[in-house]
Amino acid sequence: MPVDATVVLERETQLRDAIAKYETLVTLATQSKQHVDFAFVWPREIRLYLADCLVTLARLKRLAATQGTEENKDDEIPYLLARAREIYTDPELTNSKMCALGRIHVLIEEAEALRQSEHAPEALATFANAIELCRNVGDQETESRLVRVTQVMQLELNATAHLDTVMSQSHTPESEKQILTEAFQRLAGNDGLLQNDQLPNLAQALDGNSTKAFDTTEVDELWRQLMRCKPSGSTVEASSGIDMATLWCWWMSEAKYAYQRRSRYK
Repeated sequence: MPVDATVVLERETQLRDAIAKYETLVTLATQSKQHVDFAFVWPREIRLYLADCLVTLARLKRLAATQGTEENKDDEIPYLLARAREIYTDPELTNSKMCALGRIHVLIEEAEALRQSEHAPEALATFANAIELCRNVGDQETESRLVRVTQVMQLELNATAHLDTVMSQSHTPESEKQILTEAFQRLAGNDGLLQNDQLPNLAQALDGNSTKAFDTTEVDELWRQLMRCKPSGSTVEASSGIDMATLWCWWMSEAKYAYQRRSRYK
């Protein structure tokens, strides 16, 4: 849901005020000999609150940029995350579980920023580091969420790679259709239709042409997807198999990747 620019500005102002106050408290607490009234304040705890605010501000600015409420892509975000990381990795604080969770949040924000700037491989590597930290501290909920995110990203990369292959010199759309048609005709029945149990054989035939499109462990799921990809006006009954038009429609629409994202990683 889009966030109103006024709301973003109000939240940013509140966070900056909190950051300034925590910075002042840390200064006063570390100079308690000069400011005895603040001797009871634990600077380590205040620094963790400060780091949390820095990460939250970085997240707010990233989301604002995503929704177009910030004109520039904000060079302050890396600075905010670097400051937070410096606190979370302080040797005096690193034994704290809050520090470990904080480092996870820094990595997530860095990964999301990379993802937003379309640096998917780097984002995946950063997410992987965050997942490893989640396992180390037993944060299963965040780990599961990040695993799903990376799986979807990997599928998107696979889809892009496939399209690049289709558009390459060796695999134009015409040559792709020729490969698919030849494999289909070898396996289709006398009625010109391909049955469910022939999908693994079709996958093997296509893989032999360096064009792997089917996951043979998911035949049933793929078949249901193919049924939904029948061109409008098709006279082929759902129970009788698929024709070449249906297979080609599915192939070129990249529906297989969309289906995998919805069914396997939702």
